[in-house]
Amino acid sequence: MLTPERSGGAPPQGYWAARTFLTGLGIAVPNGVLVAQREDVARESPLLNYPVVLKAGWLEHKTELDGVVLGLGSIEQLVGAFDEMHGRLGDGDYVIEEQDVRPHAVEILVGARRDRDFGPVIVVGAGGRETELHRDVSIELAPVDRTTALSMIARLQCFALLQGWLGRPATDIDALAAIVVSVSEAIAANDAIADFEINPIRVAPDGALAVDALVLARAAVSR
Repeated sequence: MLTPERSGGAPPQGYWAARTFLTGLGIAVPNGVLVAQREDVARESPLLNYPVVLKAGWLEHKTELDGVVLGLGSIEQLVGAFDEMHGRLGDGDYVIEEQDVRPHAVEILVGARRDRDFGPVIVVGAGGRETELHRDVSIELAPVDRTTALSMIARLQCFALLQGWLGRPATDIDALAAIVVSVSEAIAANDAIADFEINPIRVAPDGALAVDALVLARAAVSR
């Protein structure tokens, strides 16, 4: 749990730092490694299990700029994807992660922002690439407790998917609620954070895993 005494200072910049920030809040992330050059890929990738995902970690909007490649099933595919992405995007911090392929996972967004009128707010909603299309969200003032977090989740149209739909097993809603609480506490405790988004969180029967995240400082947003 993040406390105000531990929360001072600017939030981390870049995806690799955001991963570290999440783990400090008790939020699980995939196993991953940080690489910069082709030789790093060959050296670090044996630490991971395939399939893996390659990300251009410094980009705020990785998907829109083709900075994410999913489903890489071998070292050959990984090196080829890195060569193509590096040739197109240039030097930077690239992240290789184990891809979450657990069955029956539901993709959820958890975010927080510092509203001009209301102060820190927490958002939970349908996640993934279509999150803006679905517009299925619940919003509360931050921070929230577990009871409020569970209520926010239950208000979602996609709640039926989390409970188990058409015979599928129910997901770990308690694990998702714990993430909502942690994110809400983080933005309420640290005035330097302007926006905090985890999208998606893959919520499965055996737990919730944050597979992408963005943390923005107030100064970065104001520019």
